[in-house]
Amino acid sequence: MTRKLLLILLLCILSLQIAEAKFTLFKNGKSHYCIVLCSDASISEQTAAKELQHYIKEIGGVVLPIKKAEELMSGEEHIFVGYNSEYGQKLGVTKPQNNDEAYTYRTVDDNIWIYGGAQRGTMYGVYSFLENELGVKWLTKDCTKIPSLEKWQTKELSHSEEPFIQHRQIGY
Repeated sequence: MTRKLLLILLLCILSLQIAEAKFTLFKNGKSHYCIVLCSDASISEQTAAKELQHYIKEIGGVVLPIKKAEELMSGEEHIFVGYNSEYGQKLGVTKPQNNDEAYTYRTVDDNIWIYGGAQRGTMYGVYSFLENELGVKWLTKDCTKIPSLEKWQTKELSHSEEPFIQHRQIGY
């Protein structure tokens, strides 16, 4: 009887661990992910993709290639930076206004989608993802705390924010 209970407990613990970590962004310096931009990505969205690439390299030692949506290959998982019309239609999400500073990051299928307004919203989404999910802390303009991780796994993500004010000024 005790063996059966131990076996059931062990199976429950293992199933919780498997369900908890559905997405593995990187592990031991390797990743199946690439960062994807739409062909009409704004300069802000392009910068957000480069920032995401930079910090993931610092955190996990892996460089995720940045690709245009037309360059995708099968077998890759993706982090879409900016509005993706395919996901938008699939999930009933309309394209945000360019000056909309609200953002969302979420998992869709085996991919991560970070989007918001093209001027700043998507960039705020990338920074929020880096801070909330990967542990980057911007303490001052000259002091950033970047964790060093061998792997990063997560379960499903669904996070949205809408800034209360539109204009921010640091060091006023």
